[in-house]
Amino acid sequence: MQERAEKLAPAAALALYLVLLGTVLVLAGVGGRLYGVLSDSRAANDARRASLTYVAARLRAADAAGAVRVESRPGGDALVLDDGSGYVTRLYADHGALVEEYAAADTDYMPAAAEKVADTHTFTVVQDGAQYIITTDDGEVRVTLHSAGRADE
Repeated sequence: MQERAEKLAPAAALALYLVLLGTVLVLAGVGGRLYGVLSDSRAANDARRASLTYVAARLRAADAAGAVRVESRPGGDALVLDDGSGYVTRLYADHGALVEEYAAADTDYMPAAAEKVADTHTFTVVQDGAQYIITTDDGEVRVTLHSAGRADE
């Protein structure tokens, strides 16, 4: 009986080794696929938030008394940022894209001269006192300007 056990010991050890190796390979494959799914989801989420983050950053950068206004245009709302130089930056939706246009303050909108910022069919801006509520296809962001209520200098 002991001879038989000694003959089976190497085979049992090899079988156990192969089972462990198979388990490690399966777990590595599952982990790799899971990482890929999570990474793709994160990248998609980052891309979705890009338009909102960009507009919020531009709005915060223009936080000065009288520098921000909302205009209505035939294609929807436009966020106008005036730096006092006679030129303005306009953010608005045009043909399925959020665009940014830098132009003289007294000129008409020229979408052909605008730079595409992100894909979106929706761009609305609502001003509620010092707070601006910006909505795109990707969601909504609220930005409160600190300059609201300050007298123009």
